[in-house]
Amino acid sequence: MNCSPCLAAAIKRHAIECYPNESCGIVVDGEITDEIDGTYIPLENTFEDKRSGFKIERAIYADFAAQKRITAIVHSHPDAYSAPSAHDMSSQIETALPWIIVATNGINCQEPFAFGDQLPMPDLMNRPFRSGVTDCYDAIRHYLKTKAEIELPQIPRSWGWWLEGLDLYEEGLEPYGFRKLPEGTEPQPFDCFLVRIRSKVFNHGGVYIGDGMIYHHIGTLEGAFSPSKLPVIEYGHRWLNHNPVLVRHKSLDGKH
Repeated sequence: MNCSPCLAAAIKRHAIECYPNESCGIVVDGEITDEIDGTYIPLENTFEDKRSGFKIERAIYADFAAQKRITAIVHSHPDAYSAPSAHDMSSQIETALPWIIVATNGINCQEPFAFGDQLPMPDLMNRPFRSGVTDCYDAIRHYLKTKAEIELPQIPRSWGWWLEGLDLYEEGLEPYGFRKLPEGTEPQPFDCFLVRIRSKVFNHGGVYIGDGMIYHHIGTLEGAFSPSKLPVIEYGHRWLNHNPVLVRHKSLDGKH
């Protein structure tokens, strides 16, 4: 989700002022519609290593939180990608508030983006690829929630998680009611396919929607944010070369 132009301008201005350190602040008294609006309050970053993290003074945060005025928490990514890290994601889940990140090189900024399950779900088709926000796992998560009322958790992850010891699809699907189907099983709607793309673990997946068609969202292995990469619905035959594994949720057994 994007910010309103005025809010985005204030967030970007503060990020450049703080560079090469991370900026931080909060949005208060805001509204969440098609975008996030509100008043941006820049705050001091009290983290020990300001170039690699941020910390908001607890008393200041507690005061605004007690008044229930906080709409979102904001910080910058100096010289880093425009997507949340695993730590960002776990902290966002812990605060139960939307977070906003802005990537900057100290001269220019990318557009700030907001993430978190407290926000409206992004459109299933009009969603640029962004790791941890609108990537292949979130495409599966949101499609199944919208179309089949199957809930999957958000799992904190950094870009390149498949190279860093996280087995996202094993950890994200099997403990929540999915099971692997025997090889040769005929797929049914809402089954998920998992594949490995230059990886030892499954690092891409999608949803079978019927009649040989699949829904999935693939970016590139070169970047955490690929604004031109949108989800697609296509015939799934080309993915057979990747030896896909099918998994099915327990609520779908015996259906179709």
